[in-house]
Amino acid sequence: MNKGLMSRFIEALDVRIQIFLKNKIKNGMRVYPCHLRYAWVKEIDKDKTDKPHWHVVLFLNKDAFLGLGDYTGNDYNVASMIQAAWLSALKLPLASEYLTLIHFPDKPCYHLNINNPPAYSESYNSLMYRLSYLAKERTKVYSSEERSFGCSQS
Repeated sequence: MNKGLMSRFIEALDVRIQIFLKNKIKNGMRVYPCHLRYAWVKEIDKDKTDKPHWHVVLFLNKDAFLGLGDYTGNDYNVASMIQAAWLSALKLPLASEYLTLIHFPDKPCYHLNINNPPAYSESYNSLMYRLSYLAKERTKVYSSEERSFGCSQS
């Protein structure tokens, strides 16, 4: 079930993003390009559940998507697209009882604006500190059969 899970998730999310943007164009709204970039790690916490879980960082154009929106699944926004894409990748229905399978951390968004050097530096340092969590060794499983890290290539 886990084989190809992240590929299915990224593909499903990218399709949802592109459809969302095309619908905005159809409705005469201004649209900014958004090319999904990402990194992910797979972890297994042997001290707790011994079940795999994933951490994903997504890089999106702030002009296209300022934030996640609400997490209730009631509105069509980035959070709901992530939830729908993850459940689709797991081959589960989009139902409220499965929304708890997706966790959004406190302060989930970081805005990097190169045109504002002081703010950029502060946001960049905060983001790097947050991302350093993904590099912890104790929960990684290395195998020639299944990947534990992946990222976009461009």
